Amino acid sequence: MKRILSLIIALACATTLYAQEPTIVYCSITGSHLASIKNGRIGPVEVNYGQKSRHTKYLEDERGRRLSFDTMIEALNYMAELGWRLESTYTRFQPSILEGSGLDEINIVMILSREQTPEANISE
Repeated sequence: MKRILSLIIALACATTLYAQEPTIVYCSITGSHLASIKNGRIGPVEVNYGQKSRHTKYLEDERGRRLSFDTMIEALNYMAELGWRLESTYTRFQPSILEGSGLDEINIVMILSREQTPEANISE
């Protein structure tokens, strides 16, 4: 009887430990600026945690106000403070509808990852 009880307790502990194992989660942050403005401010940075929402989400402070950054490195440092790690980066060029207007946009996209336990909120 003691062996069965010990086995049940060991299995319960193993299941509990397994459930707490962290997994790797990913997000992307995207900053945009006009190609015609050298050293232009990035402004609000879009964030995508893999949500299925049609609405664009932005990095926000604890009060829900959009955070604005001068550079994408500043945004990356902010995310690093939250435990995110840079995995990859790339740029996208979006030409303006108005040819020659100087309103072409450059997007800098950074893919980030971090370890997270199942009960934690990915956007924190």
